[in-house]
Amino acid sequence: MIPPVCQSCLMPRKKQQTTPPVATNLEDANELISALWDRLNDLEDRLNQNSRNSSRPPSSNAPGAGSSAPAKKPTGRKRGAQSDHKGTKRMLADKVDESRTCYPDETCTCGGVIDVSDSPYRRHQVFDIPNQAFTVVEHQLYQGQCCP
Repeated sequence: MIPPVCQSCLMPRKKQQTTPPVATNLEDANELISALWDRLNDLEDRLNQNSRNSSRPPSSNAPGAGSSAPAKKPTGRKRGAQSDHKGTKRMLADKVDESRTCYPDETCTCGGVIDVSDSPYRRHQVFDIPNQAFTVVEHQLYQGQCCP
């Protein structure tokens, strides 16, 4: 009699045999070898699964198994924006609904008076979109130099 062998190998057998099966004739031995060979192939297939050749997530890979992402070939360029890259900026609106000016303190930390420049050194606009309408606020920041 041939012991039952799990063909699907999805669930491990609950009870392990303590003694190996014994074949009484050549036909039973060949049948036993064939069943055990199928089980061995199924178990090896399960053992060789990883996230690249199955539907398992990358977190289920063995430690040190390597990344599931293909390695990039080096291009010879540094990371980040390149020196010849032209940046993009949003254009400032001509018509603003509100303008807020931000001036520096009147006195420096050393006690000297700050001479504020006539034009802002930086401007940026914030577009708020409440209730399908937008408001443009221009922020003008001034800078100055200490005049001791």
